[in-house]
Amino acid sequence: MKRYRVLLLVLFVGCAHVRANDHVEKDIFHGGIERSYFLHVPAKLDRSKSVPLVFALHGGGGLAEKFDRTTTEKTFYREADRLGFIVCCPQGLGKRWQDGRRFAHDMAKKEGPVPDDVDFILTILDRLKKEHRIDESSVFATGISNGGLMSYRLALDRSDIFAAVAPVIANLPLELRGKKLGRGVSVAIFNGTDDPMMPDKGGAIKLGRLSRKERGRVISTRDTFDHFSRLNGCQGKNPSVLLPDVDEGDGTRVWKTVHSGGKDGAKVVLYSVEDGGHTWPGGTQYLRERFIGKVCRDINASRLILEFFQAHRRGAGEK
Repeated sequence: MKRYRVLLLVLFVGCAHVRANDHVEKDIFHGGIERSYFLHVPAKLDRSKSVPLVFALHGGGGLAEKFDRTTTEKTFYREADRLGFIVCCPQGLGKRWQDGRRFAHDMAKKEGPVPDDVDFILTILDRLKKEHRIDESSVFATGISNGGLMSYRLALDRSDIFAAVAPVIANLPLELRGKKLGRGVSVAIFNGTDDPMMPDKGGAIKLGRLSRKERGRVISTRDTFDHFSRLNGCQGKNPSVLLPDVDEGDGTRVWKTVHSGGKDGAKVVLYSVEDGGHTWPGGTQYLRERFIGKVCRDINASRLILEFFQAHRRGAGEK
């Protein structure tokens, strides 16, 4: 009887946790396959008003349910609650995204039909628009590593839907260089100069400095920044600014560069983390430094990303 009461208590606490945070897993069929996503809805959300939506994409080998742990436990969701964002964390098939790299396509092909992840995310969006009052001028995407690469693809393939994207530790894959933007899309990039996996200077993506296996190739961080600046037709180009060294012990500094005045009010921002690794700025040291590099503590990428999205909804900067 005692064990039964304990079980009821555990179930009650678990259910109460879901109700309080409205962070639940949902299933959805796409391409004949049952897939899933986690949805976080702020508890104090004003449901009488339209609400912004951000798709948060895990990295390669990651899990949707653990996205926020990479950003420091509950930091991303806490900022979303503060600013009134719904957060959707889809789960990549095979724990990866079809981000446009031939490597990702070939990996998926070995296991069966290659999923259309752009359409998968848009299918989720269609469902969410039926269940919530989504502000269609405020649909955004962010992601880390493989998820960041996927964010670039969403911007390029569906600039009619995504008002802004914020890739973290990700550069543009070579295969996506020829794509154009139909509309302006604001972009905020967060990359480390000492990333052992995503090369700051461009080249092969690898699992570490000692790895020989290439996982596709990307252009450099600066070229990615300039590329989106050109695609958006940015006219205002400001010099890089060194941000305050908030945490002198983290071994990193952050340079911020802004290109503004793009079509449809688009702006492109680069946060270049000097000596930063394959990590989320302000996030967790999820592996030892010798494997992934340093974590920057001078900025909080979660806060900056969601504030960037809030300021760059579709039409917010249009003249």
